[in-house]
Amino acid sequence: MLTQKLKMKMWVLPLALVGLVGMAVAQDQGAVQEAKPLTTAQKQFAHLKTLVGDWVAVDEEGNATEEVVSRFALTAGGSAIIETEFPGQEHEMVTLFHLDGDDLILAHYCVMQNQPQMKAVASDDLSTIAFKCTGKGTNMKSEADAHMHDGTYWFTDENHYKAAWNMKEAGEVTYTAEFSVARADVEN
Repeated sequence: MLTQKLKMKMWVLPLALVGLVGMAVAQDQGAVQEAKPLTTAQKQFAHLKTLVGDWVAVDEEGNATEEVVSRFALTAGGSAIIETEFPGQEHEMVTLFHLDGDDLILAHYCVMQNQPQMKAVASDDLSTIAFKCTGKGTNMKSEADAHMHDGTYWFTDENHYKAAWNMKEAGEVTYTAEFSVARADVEN
């Protein structure tokens, strides 16, 4: 005659096995689910990640020089991109890109001692990524203060891009910085 304990054990083992099989099936079904399509901001961010490395100035004839004017690096487990403009020079600046929900944003740490924040303009055309000031930033009393207000990257190919940054003061563009660059250590 079976004891009460033995009868209980006979039920527990099959139930535990059913539970394990159920968890395995549920896990497998989760793996089958299709990945969500990337948002526009995620596509733009992924495209910016391809810039990791050093970039040199291009002269008026279109030839790459030796002057490193931009350096892109990933940080924070790939969740942020740091662009160092004019690395090692007196006017070195840093721009930090990252996703914020469905937006690609940047903070530009400027030699003017302010840090305007910009948001990428949504576009599926990855040959151009444009950023516009959000009206936020640090060390700026208002958008009337001199600050870099917008920036645009135009990608010619995987080894060349152009960029333009507009400085605004009192609502007017007072300066535009334009750059043509090539990936360092690549035949151009």
